[in-house]
Amino acid sequence: MERLERPTVTILIETSRKYGRGLCRGISEYAQSHGGWTFVVREWDLHGGVPNWLAEEKTDGILCRLSNGELAQTLAGMPCPVVDLYGQIRHPRIPFLDTDAERVAE
Repeated sequence: MERLERPTVTILIETSRKYGRGLCRGISEYAQSHGGWTFVVREWDLHGGVPNWLAEEKTDGILCRLSNGELAQTLAGMPCPVVDLYGQIRHPRIPFLDTDAERVAE
């Protein structure tokens, strides 16, 4: 059975830095070639803590850059999948992707 609604993914990545914008660009490119999602992107500071709008966000998943323990705890309690694209704060309930610095240096 085909899903009628497009899943909503919240992007909790700072866009004020080139790296964050690059992540957003990569997510967008992947989504264009692999399929129908709706994205929610709001202004957010990497070190700004837990956004006050997050508790009311209706989302099917979150892609984020975890920057502190409070944010990790909050996101771990969300009723949707969360993936961290920063790898600096580790939480047992949140999978993460990180860069292999040795491989990049090669």
